[in-house]
Amino acid sequence: LIQHSGVSDLNGIAAASTINVTGGTLRLGGSDRLSDTALVAVASGAVFDVQGNSDTIGSLALAGTLGGTGALTAATTTLDGAVVNANLGTGTLVQHSGTSLLSGSAASGIVRIDGGTLRLGASDRLADSAAVTVAGGATLDLQGFDDGIGSLALAGTLGGTGALTA
Repeated sequence: LIQHSGVSDLNGIAAASTINVTGGTLRLGGSDRLSDTALVAVASGAVFDVQGNSDTIGSLALAGTLGGTGALTAATTTLDGAVVNANLGTGTLVQHSGTSLLSGSAASGIVRIDGGTLRLGASDRLADSAAVTVAGGATLDLQGFDDGIGSLALAGTLGGTGALTA
């Protein structure tokens, strides 16, 4: 399934193993519409809007925007200069490159900031149980917000004002 431009609603069950949002907006029309093993990729400038729905997928590669107030759970979510407004369920969150903004709540498992910058968009975006690793050359930017996590392995930079409690 490929979304190139405009706005489309996904109202039925999508059996597609790969969903590419290369432009425009793809809106999730209800909960549990995607295969639990689906690979979802959202390009820079594109939007995947879960609206108020919840779904589970295999993996999410996000360079664009994950919108909505619902939750998208993926075994692995990779950010490349993304904006995350929706909530991420359990799984591993990997900040890969660019500067990403986390305004929704993040994965409760492992949070790896391998490159670029992960910025918090509000307080308490990371799960209290999250194991956070910031690699050399990478940054976790608190942007003046406070958060509590399970553990922190810091080889990179912890930036911004605010408090991070582990």
